Amino acid sequence: MNKKIVVILTLSIIILLILGATIYIKKNNQTTNNQTTTEEQEIAQNNNETNEVNEIFETHEENGLTITQVKPNIQYQTVLAGILKNDKPTEEDINNMQTKQLTKTGIWVSSQSREAFSNLLQANGINDYTINEEGYLQATNSNPTSDSQKINEAINSKMQYIIDCQGKTYTRDDLTGEITEYPFEQMDPYQTIDTYSNQTQPTSKILEITTNKLNKVTNEQILQDLLLNLQEEDNT
Repeated sequence: MNKKIVVILTLSIIILLILGATIYIKKNNQTTNNQTTTEEQEIAQNNNETNEVNEIFETHEENGLTITQVKPNIQYQTVLAGILKNDKPTEEDINNMQTKQLTKTGIWVSSQSREAFSNLLQANGINDYTINEEGYLQATNSNPTSDSQKINEAINSKMQYIIDCQGKTYTRDDLTGEITEYPFEQMDPYQTIDTYSNQTQPTSKILEITTNKLNKVTNEQILQDLLLNLQEEDNT
């Protein structure tokens, strides 16, 4: 009888040891798998972040120094998204902007700036233009002045000029890539225009014009700087 009890206890102990070993191995394998999954996720995340950085930034040598900055086309898209939204754009706004892209050439004026831009032209004695429902500048006089002729050439060029009169833009920081407000007029009230170019087709240029709230520059200065920017990239 005692021998039977000993055998039963021995078998019970062996079974318990086997069960314990099995549970330990399963837990150990699960921990290893979790660690592997976590490492794979971290690697994938790091790769995604690296790809995003590569998409946003570019580097070049200047005076023996390596300069890192946001790619011009990426900066342009960010600024344009802010103009179309009339507010700080999100990454989603920028990604969805393809459906809102301006495709026509000529001079397009943002909806929030049409009155201010018309006032700028009129302050310089230029009254022979209207802005149509789509936002494009159109000539109404067949006998333009010298300044009007320069504007007409820009309207009929293969360039696309985007006019905004806010005195600020929303840009990506050249160090972090973060989208922030860039109040160029507040930083330098003597600066008349801030520009951003895009080399895809059609070739486009954003002209962000000062509001001149502090009257640090004249309307004539603003107009002449505008005309200069309308000419310098017109290759027609």
